[in-house]
Amino acid sequence: MQMYESIGHNMKEIRKNRMADIYSVKYIVGIINSYLPEGREISEGLYYKWENEERTPTVMQITAIAKAFNMSETRLIHWHTYKAVSYTHLRAHETRGNL
Repeated sequence: MQMYESIGHNMKEIRKNRMADIYSVKYIVGIINSYLPEGREISEGLYYKWENEERTPTVMQITAIAKAFNMSETRLIHWHTYKAVSYTHLRAHETRGNL
């Protein structure tokens, strides 16, 4: 299995898996905008373009996104590296390796 990492893909996964029950895109965009300078605010449409990998956020926007998700920029960019895995999942890999 190839691990696919892009900021947009990671943002979508984080939002859907960690925040879907709590935050709407509109709410997340509001948080991101609170970290951006006046006149540099984003729209929900741009946020969806990031998630769909039609656009890439700037460095300033990545910093604001990470703050909105309450994580470091590194963790946002390398989400799959930090993603928690269950004990059962680890045991399955160990068993498969011993066959």
